[in-house]
Amino acid sequence: MGEPWTGGWWSSPFLPHGHCYLWQSPLIWLHLGTDTLIALAYYVLPGLLVYVVRKRHDLPFNWMFLMFGAFIVACGTTHAVSVLTLWVPAYWLAGVVKAWTAGVSLATAALLAPLVPKALALPSPTQLAALNRELAAEIQERRHAEAALVQREAELEVALRHREVLLREVHHRVKNNLQMVGSLMRLQARYLTDPLVVETFNAAIQRLQSIALMHSVLDPAHGVVQVDCSRYLAQLLTHLAQAYAVASRAIRLTVEPQGVDLSPEVAVPCGLIVHELVSNALKHAFPAGQPGAVAVSLVREGDRLTLTVGDTGVGLPATVTIATASSLGFRLVRALAEQLDGTLAVDVGGGTRVRLTFAEGGGRPDGAGE
Repeated sequence: MGEPWTGGWWSSPFLPHGHCYLWQSPLIWLHLGTDTLIALAYYVLPGLLVYVVRKRHDLPFNWMFLMFGAFIVACGTTHAVSVLTLWVPAYWLAGVVKAWTAGVSLATAALLAPLVPKALALPSPTQLAALNRELAAEIQERRHAEAALVQREAELEVALRHREVLLREVHHRVKNNLQMVGSLMRLQARYLTDPLVVETFNAAIQRLQSIALMHSVLDPAHGVVQVDCSRYLAQLLTHLAQAYAVASRAIRLTVEPQGVDLSPEVAVPCGLIVHELVSNALKHAFPAGQPGAVAVSLVREGDRLTLTVGDTGVGLPATVTIATASSLGFRLVRALAEQLDGTLAVDVGGGTRVRLTFAEGGGRPDGAGE
């Protein structure tokens, strides 16, 4: 028997395979044709597999398709060698090709076995179609929900705008009514002759005006009614400056609310406290035309607020303190501070400085006080 290293791949003591078929033309052509067609088909199929893998990057286990391609090429080569051995006894070459085919076949089978459970777990076209239908139904349902939400938001926006209009109208009417009451009280005061009664009437009118001013600066646009303290205290000081002719007395009024917004329930007591303290300063802190200044500040520190009213006047008499004073103004300040659950502190020396510290949420809802 010839060896490949002695007789070569193409020369051996064996006869070509055609001798087995007795060189019968029909049989030769039958094997030649079938092996040739099979080889051609086996060489075309891997090309198609490679094309699919290159085009479908989402294909699961795409490397396995390449293994199948190598296996098919090996099988096709065995048929091509079978055509060769019809005339050439290259049986060593045929054996090597078969060995190569066997190796590729075993490797493909070994790699395919673990993939079988994973392949079986892949959803079938029917399952995918059902999932697609469920997904389409869910998308449609979400679209309906989004459309309903948009419609609901539009309705709520209209309702909020309507509410804002109503709130503005209510506050406008309240302000007008308070101003009307103040005007009626001024008319009534003309018929009074007792100076003490007239002063009491005027003080009540000014307090009423301070509440009316609050309704002119309410801001219902943010869902809750809030008082812009910058505007409110500035307008309140302007009103007091006009009432006490500050321009002719060289007294400077300043306000530093630092952008604090409060609810009306808190803003009204704060406004009244500022009214009482500033009025008291304008009446008593600057005698004989003495110049000076009155400053109001409202500062937020965490969840607490500090309202400060200070003047550069003569200060309180030694016998008078806010805690013990019996005047209506100081009693009102104490009552309002108690309503806010606040703490009053007074600094004297170079004027008077009153500080009220309270929680931002305000005090007792019943408004109880002296």
